Amino acid sequence: MDAVSHKICGISRRNPNDMRSLPMVSPITSSVRSRLANQFRFLEQSERIHLYKLFSKVPGSRATAGVFFEAAAQQHLQGGADLELVQMVRLPKSRGGTLPCWHSGHSLIKNASLEKLRQQALRQKFTIAIRPSQTIEYHDAGLSHISQDILYIPESDNQVAIDSFIVVGNILYLFQFTIALEHDIKPGLITFLGKCQGLPPMDNWCFVFVVPPNSSLIAPQPWSLQLRKLRPYTSVIQLGD
Repeated sequence: MDAVSHKICGISRRNPNDMRSLPMVSPITSSVRSRLANQFRFLEQSERIHLYKLFSKVPGSRATAGVFFEAAAQQHLQGGADLELVQMVRLPKSRGGTLPCWHSGHSLIKNASLEKLRQQALRQKFTIAIRPSQTIEYHDAGLSHISQDILYIPESDNQVAIDSFIVVGNILYLFQFTIALEHDIKPGLITFLGKCQGLPPMDNWCFVFVVPPNSSLIAPQPWSLQLRKLRPYTSVIQLGD
């Protein structure tokens, strides 16, 4: 690792504006992060889970732990899984002209107004059965037609708009795996999916942040009007015991 770590990982401050901020170790670019997640798919599932739990215990290495979480959660979906989906909630407006953020529906929210909305979302939660008939790893230029019940995972190191997706019952489920406290919806998503044939209409798209237990997530609302049409949900995956 001493010979190659400077090529794949970087050390930075959690708060770039605070010289005393604690350090964190993370992949140097989104492309490198994607390539690492792809490489970790060749490990045994028990190894991925062990490494995720090991790195997640150290606050400064949680970004690296997220790579192992993605690889393990992808494998979990490939083998078939039932996912409970809870719609994320947001306030009607925010101060300063900014767009209100989405908040995960699986964890308690301190803000009373948001918590009331979360309780309503919990009453409307539902479960989807992901049973892929096969898994296809694709390159940007090599994916033109989408078929039902196939889990698509990006193989290309520059396709980082989404971690995986599948069409089930004429609903397109888009999966983003994260252990971060905040994660956005990438703007390249619409451009990429616009090239694909066989997708249901956008009203039937469901964006799912897949997170570990006991985690809270905030998702900034995209400025793109098209991306704002997506229905963001959270779903919890428990890895190991």
